[in-house]
Amino acid sequence: MKSRTTFYIDPDLLDRLENLLEGSGLSRDALLGKWLPGEIQLLRQMPTNSAKVNRYLKGTAWSADFARLNVALETELLTQLNEACKEKGVPRDLFLEAFIRFLVDGVGEVDWSPLGKIVEILNDPRWEDDTAWGKYGPYAEALHIPDAKIATVQKADRSLRKSVNKLLIGKSAALDSKKKGGRQK
Repeated sequence: MKSRTTFYIDPDLLDRLENLLEGSGLSRDALLGKWLPGEIQLLRQMPTNSAKVNRYLKGTAWSADFARLNVALETELLTQLNEACKEKGVPRDLFLEAFIRFLVDGVGEVDWSPLGKIVEILNDPRWEDDTAWGKYGPYAEALHIPDAKIATVQKADRSLRKSVNKLLIGKSAALDSKKKGGRQK
């Protein structure tokens, strides 16, 4: 069962998230539902904030110019998120904003957008370097064999089939021998 909840995050960050997802076919709620369990596990491994740090973070986590982010998550996931944030003294909205900031902007050593890279690959599976795949794409060799190469390919295919059959026949004979009581105590 899903429950709706509202988070308050930086409006510029929310705009960048929505712009990345627009046209990608990805659902924001589905992605959060898929990735948040792992992030909650990481949060649970972090040291717990003191009451002083918790108060400070709560003071920095709210602003009148924050945007509302309405999300539908599995009820159990939402419960786990709320419990983990409370247990670690981390404001829930700040936790989600930090995670979204990582996805959209990258953080620390990851100075590129993980979500941006995912969207780029979804929109163009040959995203990295079209020239590396050759003129016709990465699967052209599976779909077209030049006439000059067909004899070589057929010979290699026959040789491979013979080797596999030999292996299988050898294993089959060994199994038959065991079934007939080839080795007794």
